[in-house]
Amino acid sequence: MKRLKRTICVLLLLCIAASVAACASDKCCVVLRKEDSWFSDFEVVGDRVQFKCLLCLKNTADRAQTVSVYGNFDEDVRGGLVKESRLLAHDTSEPMRTAFYISAGAEISVEVTFTGTFAGTMEKQDRLLPELEIVLSDGDVITTDPSDSGT
Repeated sequence: MKRLKRTICVLLLLCIAASVAACASDKCCVVLRKEDSWFSDFEVVGDRVQFKCLLCLKNTADRAQTVSVYGNFDEDVRGGLVKESRLLAHDTSEPMRTAFYISAGAEISVEVTFTGTFAGTMEKQDRLLPELEIVLSDGDVITTDPSDSGT
């Protein structure tokens, strides 16, 4: 009887561990394909500055994902180009579109624009993609590091 209880406990622990591992691996289910993504240009239009980028996002999960993307422009705030550091990406061809649907196992490329308030200096601090926050519809956040050369 003790052996049966011990076996059931071990099986239960294995099931719990497998569930936790499955959930943890699903957390990072949308990745930025850095080799196919880049900062394109910026321009000032009136009192607004627009940062244009091409983003290639891959959904590695077995279910569809809807994501929003935020860029961190701290360096450009310090340099006087833009007033806000955290900017929401919108589709360059459909400016009202700020959420992007990615089918399970699929990859999308989208031209996005991050728009903020011009701070007066016409100089971009670098030509790199900003650090990005990919926000999943369930609220999970995936952060990318622009200096990391991995995918």
